Amino acid sequence: MSCKESPHVGVSTTTVSSVAVQAGDSKIVIAVVKCGKWVRLQLAEAQPNLLEIGSSQDETRKLLHDHELLLAKLKALEDRVWGLLQEADRTAEANKEQSEVYDAMAQTLGEAWATLVSMLERRRELLGLTSEFFQSALEFAIKIDQAEDFLQNPHEFESAEALQSLLLLHDRHAKELLERSLVLLNKSQQLTDFIEKFKCDGSPVNSELIQGAQSSCLKIDSLLELLQDRRRQLDKHLQQQRQELSQVLQLCLWDQQESQVSCWFQKTIRDLQEQSLGSSLSDNKELIRKHEDLTIKAKEWDLAMEKLKSQALGILLSKDLTEKEHLQLSNQKLNRLQEEFGRLMVDRKAWLTMAHDFFTSANEAFDVLGKVEDYLKLLKSEGLSLPALAAKHEELHREIKDSTAAALQKGRTLISQVDSCRAQVTGIHETMGRIQKRVDRLSQQCTAHQEFALKKQQLATSVDDYLRKVEMSVQEMRLVLATTLDVGSSPSESEKILNKYLELDIQAKETAHALEAAAKITTEKNELELNEVALLPFKVKRLEEELSTLSRSVSYRSQVLQTYIAFRKSSEEVEEQLQSLKEFYLTESPWEDEDDAVVTCQSNSAERKWQLFLKKSFLTQDLSLEFLNLISMAKENEILNVKKEMHIVENVMEKQTNGREELSRLRMAWHLKAMEGKPVKERWETFKEKLKKTTHNVKLLHEVLMPVSALDLGGNLQSMSDLRRRWIAMQPQLQQLHEDVQQIMKEWEVLSGQGVPLKEKAEQLKDLIHLHQRQRERIQEYEEILYKTVQFHQVKEELTHLIKPRELELLAQPMELEGSKEVLMQLGRSQGRRAHVDHLHRLALSLGVDIISSVQRPNCSNISAKSLQQQLEALELDSRDWSAKAKEYEQVLACSLEYCTTREEINELKESFKDIKKKFNNLKFNYSKKNEKSRNLKTLQYQIQQVETYADKIQALRKKMEKVNKKISDSVLSYPSNKANTLVEAMEDLKKHVDDFDKVVTDYKMNLDLTEHLQEVIEECNFWYEDASATVVRVGKYSMECQTREAVDILHRQFQKFVTPSVPQQEERIQEVVSLAQRLYGLEEGQKYAEKIVTRHKEILESITELCGSLVELKEKLMQGDVPKVNSNLEDFHGNSIDLLKEPGRDEQTTFSEERSEGQAQGADVSAINGTREDGLPVGLRQSFDKEDSAQGLTLPEDTLSGEDSECISSDDISLPPLPVTPESPLAPSDMEVEEPASSSALALHISGYRMRTGTGGLGKAPESVLPPPTAFTDGYHNKKDTFTSHFERPYPQFKAEPLLTSRGSGEMSTKLHVNVKCPARMPREVHDKALPPSSQAQEISLGTQEKVHADSNVTKTQDRLHAALDVSPGLSSQSDTSRSHQRQVGPQGDRKNSSAEKSVVSLAGQAPHFSRLLSNVTVTEGSPVTLEVEVTGFPEPTLTWFKKGQKLCADGHLQVLHKDTKHSVFIPKVCEADAGLYVAQAQNSSGTLSSKAILHVTGNHGPPITRINWIVLCIIYVSVSVIYWLLTQ
Repeated sequence: MSCKESPHVGVSTTTVSSVAVQAGDSKIVIAVVKCGKWVRLQLAEAQPNLLEIGSSQDETRKLLHDHELLLAKLKALEDRVWGLLQEADRTAEANKEQSEVYDAMAQTLGEAWATLVSMLERRRELLGLTSEFFQSALEFAIKIDQAEDFLQNPHEFESAEALQSLLLLHDRHAKELLERSLVLLNKSQQLTDFIEKFKCDGSPVNSELIQGAQSSCLKIDSLLELLQDRRRQLDKHLQQQRQELSQVLQLCLWDQQESQVSCWFQKTIRDLQEQSLGSSLSDNKELIRKHEDLTIKAKEWDLAMEKLKSQALGILLSKDLTEKEHLQLSNQKLNRLQEEFGRLMVDRKAWLTMAHDFFTSANEAFDVLGKVEDYLKLLKSEGLSLPALAAKHEELHREIKDSTAAALQKGRTLISQVDSCRAQVTGIHETMGRIQKRVDRLSQQCTAHQEFALKKQQLATSVDDYLRKVEMSVQEMRLVLATTLDVGSSPSESEKILNKYLELDIQAKETAHALEAAAKITTEKNELELNEVALLPFKVKRLEEELSTLSRSVSYRSQVLQTYIAFRKSSEEVEEQLQSLKEFYLTESPWEDEDDAVVTCQSNSAERKWQLFLKKSFLTQDLSLEFLNLISMAKENEILNVKKEMHIVENVMEKQTNGREELSRLRMAWHLKAMEGKPVKERWETFKEKLKKTTHNVKLLHEVLMPVSALDLGGNLQSMSDLRRRWIAMQPQLQQLHEDVQQIMKEWEVLSGQGVPLKEKAEQLKDLIHLHQRQRERIQEYEEILYKTVQFHQVKEELTHLIKPRELELLAQPMELEGSKEVLMQLGRSQGRRAHVDHLHRLALSLGVDIISSVQRPNCSNISAKSLQQQLEALELDSRDWSAKAKEYEQVLACSLEYCTTREEINELKESFKDIKKKFNNLKFNYSKKNEKSRNLKTLQYQIQQVETYADKIQALRKKMEKVNKKISDSVLSYPSNKANTLVEAMEDLKKHVDDFDKVVTDYKMNLDLTEHLQEVIEECNFWYEDASATVVRVGKYSMECQTREAVDILHRQFQKFVTPSVPQQEERIQEVVSLAQRLYGLEEGQKYAEKIVTRHKEILESITELCGSLVELKEKLMQGDVPKVNSNLEDFHGNSIDLLKEPGRDEQTTFSEERSEGQAQGADVSAINGTREDGLPVGLRQSFDKEDSAQGLTLPEDTLSGEDSECISSDDISLPPLPVTPESPLAPSDMEVEEPASSSALALHISGYRMRTGTGGLGKAPESVLPPPTAFTDGYHNKKDTFTSHFERPYPQFKAEPLLTSRGSGEMSTKLHVNVKCPARMPREVHDKALPPSSQAQEISLGTQEKVHADSNVTKTQDRLHAALDVSPGLSSQSDTSRSHQRQVGPQGDRKNSSAEKSVVSLAGQAPHFSRLLSNVTVTEGSPVTLEVEVTGFPEPTLTWFKKGQKLCADGHLQVLHKDTKHSVFIPKVCEADAGLYVAQAQNSSGTLSSKAILHVTGNHGPPITRINWIVLCIIYVSVSVIYWLLTQ
């Protein structure tokens, strides 16, 4: 039962009763509530809450079980409820009036019960849902645990399939987790929705129900969140692992594909490397087709590889890949495989194409070789000659080579390219082997041309060997024949000489045979050469002709010697026979009592000896004539003592003739005496018989002589020689006949005296005598004509040999000789040959004229000389023609000699030019190798002098070239055009090279001159920097002591007066440095070179500006009275100025210390003389700064204000440099007077200032840059000998009166410096003595002595070189203007020179005299030694002359004039007053004249002892002690 109330009407309820139901831990209490007429059932209590679902599956199940029991118990009460309702119905029926109440109560009670049951049912449903929820959660948790276990357990896989299975497991777990998660979410959502609905359907005011719902929902959400967190975490790990596994799978799959692709490519690559290129053309074509198919297939694999590479690229781009290196290596492997495959495919394609070309060429070659083989078979059957067959074989061999060359070359090229794959070219090797074998087989058959070439080569070799032997032999013969022939003084000696010539003759014959063999071989060689003319080479013909000439000379000399020896031997035999017969006829007398047989025997023996004597005598006479004839044909000076030998032969012959006549008389007397013993009648009969016989013999002789009258003298030499031999053979008979006639005449005279009747025989005897006399005359004429004719023909034959046409052809041929010696030798031979021909021609002409004259006599009327006269005329014509051609040939040789001489002169000029160029390049190279320290100004000037020397050498070479050019132009018409052009071209080429080299030398010298000028300007800049720095320091020092504005103003004006003219000059110098540097090194490098100097200039200008500002500020402060502050500022500025002054010395400390240390043994003396400390700051200046109140500080000049007169040091006391261009300066540059301060401190300041400039050198070295400086000018500072107080005391270039001497020798000008040494009246005497040091110090303050200057430039000179250290007398200021006239000149080496230079006239084109060391005025003490020395250079070397007072100075016992190299000096061991005066050194050469003057002053040796102190040594000691003190105090 229930009660419905209006919501707007408040009702009250009353609990009628309550019912408790409990089942296990579950319990409900039901209250029966009555409200009015309504009765309801209300759940008063529920344990657990109706919406309590438990915390776990078991708890939920227990709750569900208890709830089931509770429902069961509640169901058991339902009957009672329905029974109660039925009772109520019955009551209502019983009580009709209360029926509505009971009906209402029944209705509400039923609804309440139903609601209660329904609520409990819904709780059971809730617990059921909760149980399902927890079941799903449990399953979800189990799945999560399984997945976690799956993740935690290690998974091993060996293949991609296993990996794919593992990935499927991942996917399944993920899917199941998702499914379980979705189920759980659905269950949780369903349960939550049910609870929410349960909560909404329940009483809204039931807080327990709401709390239960909230608690249940919270449990659901907590459990769900916990599981979902686990799921999400697990899902994250699963996804991560799955991603990793996916990547691994991707890599595995990529590796599998990569392996597949790689395997295919590797296999294909191996196949490409191993596959053959084919063994034939068809095989090759098939391989080309397969290769094309492979190309198509390779495209697909290339696509797969590209896909793999793109995949690899994508994989590599992923961030969490752990095996990138492996993938990169694999990818690189794929790239390499693809590249290698592509290369092999391209190579394979190219190789297949080349193999195709090879096989095509091979087939063509095989076709040609087949044709050649057929043609060779045809040639074998024709039987051609060797040259023709060689030509055919050579053509075939060339065709074989040409036809197979292409194939073999292609094969070799292919094999060389495929050499790494030998298996591929097996077919190529086989085909080439077949081709080569066939070529070799055919080449063996085509050997005729090789045999022919070998034969020709052998012939050529043989010819060369023969010609070499011939040349050697000819040379030996030429050497022997070059000597004069000595026939010897005795036969034995003559035989020795003859043997030598006979051996030489044999050698000549052998040489001739060798030459003939060479000629034959050459002829044979020419015959084999079908396309050439078969002529002997010119060399062979020349050797043949020369050998023929030499052979004739040898034969001639041999013949002369043989004839001479035969003559001497024959003459000796004749002399023996003569003596024997003479002895016989004198001693042997015919006795009457002897037997007639004995007498007859003796007579016959004597007659035989007589006949032998006659024969031998005439033979000797013929030999003598032949010898004389040979000698007459000899060349000039060919035979030694020819006239003497001729005279000896003639004397021998004359002696033999006289002996023969005498012997004839003795014989006749002997015969007459032998006949005296016989009866007259017998004697008469014998006489008649002898007369008859003699008459008969004379008539026979007349008949024999008759054919001679018809003789033609124009025959040849052979016939004439034969005729002469016959005549010589007849001479004994003729002589015997003559003896018989003479004997008959004697017997006639004897018989006529004995009374014998001779009248009958008188006529006959008279006829006999007359006939015999005529015959004697004719015989003599015939003998003379015959002798001269034979001699004429001999001369004619010799001339014919000399002027034969072959020799004329040789003379007409051009000569191509190598050198002038050979041409000169050939010219001498030609002239000798022509002289010999002229001699023989004159001899032949003389003989021919004599013969013709003799023939014209009456006795020789029948002898014909017309042919001989014609021969003589022809010979004269030929000789004249030959002589003209020989002269022309000699003229050609003379031209050739002149050409060769000119060519050799040109070669000598070329060699001279090469030598000059080489030495000049060495000079440049050696200079470029010098370091910066070595390339100082002196070295630069020496280099310039050397370059000028080479320029002079070039000019001398040009003069020689002009002479040669003139010679060529004068003789150009006599040369052939080609030779003249050769000489002209050679000279033009040489001139071009000389011009180029001259330009190089000129440019180099110009560069050196500019560099020298640059260094000099840099030095001047550096000196200005030093002096400006020192001046700024001094002004700053003085300004610190000024106490009044007027003093500062005076100081400021004085400083401005110093600065105003000097700064623009220095800026001009800097501009000049920049311009020169840019011109030498270019714009950028030149700017860098001058950067340091420009920077230093800016620093100096800043210091000047700062000083001026400080002075202005000081004036203002003094006006305000704030002196201490100003002084402190000035002290700071003073310190900065000192630092600025010290900076250049610090920069150059190392450089100058190194340069000073070279070649100097006394390092301590260097520091002392230079007066500088190691940091470059002058010692005197440092001391003056450190000790302001000491006596070594800056001193005042003569007009210095005292401390009582002024509060500040006067501006006049500042040692500022004179200003020659300012109106305030009273001194001109040419006549400056420096007032010497009378204080030792001022002296120290001057010395230290000078030492600072000469020792430290300012900037010193050139600005550092990448380029080496043109020249190192740091040494120039060592050579400076300037003794002015500051650099500004020297006039600047535009104002100074003495310009720099250049190497060209410009004129000198003198600058006078008047030094007045004054002693202030108020200065004590002892102070004056200290302030006015005598000797060298006084001279150093003014201009310095020569020795002091030398000590500054070369500190290695010891004290003995300072023997001319001079003393200054107190009357120095009263010296004349001449004595005070000093010279100051800066030479090319940067040395300070004191001289009065005379006017000089100098040729700018030459190297005029130049004084690198000048004379300086000297004042010495009487009795001291002194040296006046100059150093002069020039080209040519100048001649130096010394003059004293206008008179030429010569060496004597008092003085010595010395000269060593370029140094000239006058040395006087002991000076006297007579030596004082003007000394002039005058140097003169062809380029100019230059002089230097100096005055020698001699003072008496009577000064106080203090004036004789060596102040140089004292100064050095003082400075050294100061330096040591300063070093020890640091």
